[in-house]
Amino acid sequence: MDPITGSLNSADGLKLHTVKWIPYGTPKAVLLLLHGAAEHAGRYQHVADFLTGHGYAVYSMDYVGHGHSEGTRAFLNTLDRPVTDLENYLDQIHASHPETPVFVYGHSMGSLIGLLLCLRRQGELAGMISSATPLCADQAASPLMLYVGQLISRILPHLYLVPLDARALSRDEAVVRAYRADPLVFNQPIRARTASAIIDASRRLRQQIIHLRLPLLIIHGSADTIAPASGSEYLYQHAGSPDKTLKLYPDGFHEMHNEPEQATVFDDMLAWLDAY
Repeated sequence: MDPITGSLNSADGLKLHTVKWIPYGTPKAVLLLLHGAAEHAGRYQHVADFLTGHGYAVYSMDYVGHGHSEGTRAFLNTLDRPVTDLENYLDQIHASHPETPVFVYGHSMGSLIGLLLCLRRQGELAGMISSATPLCADQAASPLMLYVGQLISRILPHLYLVPLDARALSRDEAVVRAYRADPLVFNQPIRARTASAIIDASRRLRQQIIHLRLPLLIIHGSADTIAPASGSEYLYQHAGSPDKTLKLYPDGFHEMHNEPEQATVFDDMLAWLDAY
């Protein structure tokens, strides 16, 4: 399905890139797809193709500073900033599909943004798919490293600080090559303040996740070295939802939607969505 692009103004007047994929006929539901750090919505074309082929509409946005959107490249002072922008986008989605259930699909940093959004607006949402959440990523670092990182984020917020090894995204070498060659991907270490914002959000969410009541599908590769699977296990154990499912894929890397088991992952997502 060909994407339909648009734009939305952020709270501070920056132009944000939006994209939607609409199936033929009336959509069963809408998925609001939230990408990870340093990447963009266009990398999920194949995910959207699969979902629209089964009757689901998909909406997405490049966060401020990401992809086609304006702003300092891959810089987020706080994850609350894209959450606020997504609340405005969600209002537009509801206006376009007033009787249609809306699910959130968030990958990596996008899962944290999605969880924050769901906690704010869960009365308007039907459920969430969380992929490779870094909910416990900070627990793998020493207290000294975290302290130094927080200090640097205040003094030099734009500094390239946390390297991201593209080889850890997928066991499919073609995926890694495409990621490295993509001009819209920020192929530099994660900026100090962005890394700090991810840690701040994960800590806050671990305190708040008990209040999440939405149905949850939680997916994670067991060999993910970017965001350890312990984050998804924590989400499954502590989310307040009475309806939650955890799927860990043996030997899977960070992007299960781009792994050799992609077809199985897609089928698991579809079966979960179709149940609603």
